[in-house]
Amino acid sequence: MSSAQIRSVATLAGNICTASPIADAVPPLLVYGAEVVLQTRLETHRLPLSGFLIGYRKTALCPREIVTAIEIPLHHGWSRFEKTGKRRALDIASVNSALALTMEGDRLADVRLAFGGVAPTTVLARQTAAYLSGKTLTDAVIAEAAELAVNEIQPSATFAAAPNSGGC
Repeated sequence: MSSAQIRSVATLAGNICTASPIADAVPPLLVYGAEVVLQTRLETHRLPLSGFLIGYRKTALCPREIVTAIEIPLHHGWSRFEKTGKRRALDIASVNSALALTMEGDRLADVRLAFGGVAPTTVLARQTAAYLSGKTLTDAVIAEAAELAVNEIQPSATFAAAPNSGGC
């Protein structure tokens, strides 16, 4: 993910704190169930990443609070990240997505899907994932899942820029 220049100087916390709906790290972190560890001088608390990202360029980060860690549970299954963009080098995604799942025989289990660039925040497609869990993949199942996914997103062209605050 990202360009060599960005990978050399950027931080994972910086990538999520921008609260960009096209941040490369967010879809994989969401499907893995990552938590953000937030700290002030006096206390530490955790939020699921899905609760940390509260709007377009808005996080639940409060004044005098910093991100000290991002905890990512182990995942014992399949996963995939994809992004599309307009440029070949140093590409910023137009749309990105991540999938994590486990299999029970030939059936999907514990399916998680996330889509970036399709709504004010990256969308954790819970209804689509619930539909897919327990299913064997067929053309009909894939077509139905695609329809459900489309209904869980909204076009991003109308996003209004906002400051990176709002959780406090």
